[in-house]
Amino acid sequence: MKFTKLEIPFYFGLAILAMGILFKIQHYSGAKLMIGAGLLLEAIFIILVLTEIISSKKATKNLKILWVMEYTIFPIFALIFFPLLWLGVLIFLGGTNYLSRGRKKFLFTRREALNEDFDSI
Repeated sequence: MKFTKLEIPFYFGLAILAMGILFKIQHYSGAKLMIGAGLLLEAIFIILVLTEIISSKKATKNLKILWVMEYTIFPIFALIFFPLLWLGVLIFLGGTNYLSRGRKKFLFTRREALNEDFDSI
């Protein structure tokens, strides 16, 4: 299975974040390190998504503004007001929403989306 350059940091970061959250629940050592590493990978995912959204020539200005708000303002509020478990759930929902449906609004064709894989970086 071929992963795109957006899927790699998203799924690995989500797995590390989930393990870190479970370690924190059990009070294991190293939980903060895993949570930090997971959040760092998710931040890389968000930066890649934002650059793809902003550089899109297909999407309208209003659509770009709404998607940029989803990936900047909402994660900050989630980190401040929600416990870590809900933050993980929100990251999962936002990431899978973009990878499954939203990315089609910013890329021109399916072929263009398939060409944006990890090998083309």
